[in-house]
Amino acid sequence: MRAHHHLHAAVGVAPTALEGLFAVRPARWLQGFLRLAILAASNAVGTAATSSWYRLGPPLLDGSGHLTASFVWWPHAGADLFERFAGHFTVLPPPDGATLALEGDTVGAEQRDAAVLQMLVNFIGSAISADHAN
Repeated sequence: MRAHHHLHAAVGVAPTALEGLFAVRPARWLQGFLRLAILAASNAVGTAATSSWYRLGPPLLDGSGHLTASFVWWPHAGADLFERFAGHFTVLPPPDGATLALEGDTVGAEQRDAAVLQMLVNFIGSAISADHAN
């Protein structure tokens, strides 16, 4: 099965503050958020211990001038979660701070897909907001 997703989380910082984060290579900072998202949307404790594969592209400006980074994720987290997500993160600039958007398509199961992807965006957004609040 294939499904399209478009998710958002308020970040509360200037969009330029996110460019450095998406430019970090290797992008190991993302791995903990991926595991937490799987665990938070799962009833099975052992699910987060799986070995996800992912690719985060370099930050680029899209045609509208928004920061974007391609993102592909193979979670390897069981039959009730998608096999692959392919899409991109985009930083949208509202007047009161940035919004982190994740848009793309999942292939495979659909039971937990939206919940896991929303948790991922929420966790990253919350961490960025907390880091810049200090």
